[in-house]
Amino acid sequence: LQVLEEACSKKGFQPSSDYELRHGIGRKVVDPTLTMRYAGLANNAKLELVKASQSRATGGTVIVALQTDSGRLQESFSCDTSLWDILLHW
Repeated sequence: LQVLEEACSKKGFQPSSDYELRHGIGRKVVDPTLTMRYAGLANNAKLELVKASQSRATGGTVIVALQTDSGRLQESFSCDTSLWDILLHW
């Protein structure tokens, strides 16, 4: 994700959520949640910065469940809520 953000800022594209990195013959999308080490890229791979077909979700909600000895706790949180804030909720 950092590589994508840096490439967008150098080219003057804002916001970076509207763009994605592609590589290879089939122009596969590079998963922005993975580090470059685990993205399956070959050594000296060439990446292409392109307009994303779909913008990455930033304002959605997720359901988080916590299993305890006394039962299961479940709550909805915004996608931008930190893990620490979720733990403090319970």
